[in-house]
Amino acid sequence: INGNLENVWLVYYEGISRANWLLDNIGGIPMDQERKDEIIGESRFLRAYFYYWLAIIFGDIPVHLSVPSPPEMQKAATPFEQVLTNVILPDLQDAASRLPENAAPGRATKYAAWGLLAKCYLFLQDWSMAEEAAKQVTQSTHMLTNLYTDNFTLSGKDNNEAIFSVQHLS
Repeated sequence: INGNLENVWLVYYEGISRANWLLDNIGGIPMDQERKDEIIGESRFLRAYFYYWLAIIFGDIPVHLSVPSPPEMQKAATPFEQVLTNVILPDLQDAASRLPENAAPGRATKYAAWGLLAKCYLFLQDWSMAEEAAKQVTQSTHMLTNLYTDNFTLSGKDNNEAIFSVQHLS
C-alpha cells in the first residue's frame, strides 16, 4: 500500500463525508437564506473538488451523495465518466449558481466552480462546454500575471491569477 495515496483517499472521503453531512442537515437550520445558499454552494463545490481528484487519481470510485447508513457503506465503484457527468458536473453547476463572485482568500467563488467545470468538460472531450466554462473565468477579474513565477512569491500570493487556492500558514 502506498501511504501517500491512502492518505489522499482517506482525507478526500472525509471531506466528502463532511459535505454530505452538511447538505443532509442544513435544510433544518433557521438562518439567512442568502448565507445558507452560499454554504450549500461551498459544500457542493468542495464535494465536487474531492470527487474530481479521487476520480482523476483512482479512476472508478465509490460515490455517496448523502451520508450512507452502515449497509450502504460497501458500494460498488462508479465508472469514471459517470462520476464526472452524474456527480461532479451537477455539483459544480449548482455551486456556480450559488457562490459569490468574490470571497475571502481560501473560499470558493463561482469562478472556482467554472474553472473546475472547464477541466471536467475537457476530460469528457466536450470542447464547446469547456470553452464556455473557461470563458466565464477569463471574462471575470481573473487574469494571468506578467511573470509566471509571481505565483510562487509571498508578494504574489492571492493575485488575480489565483482562482481557488488553499491558504497555508507560515
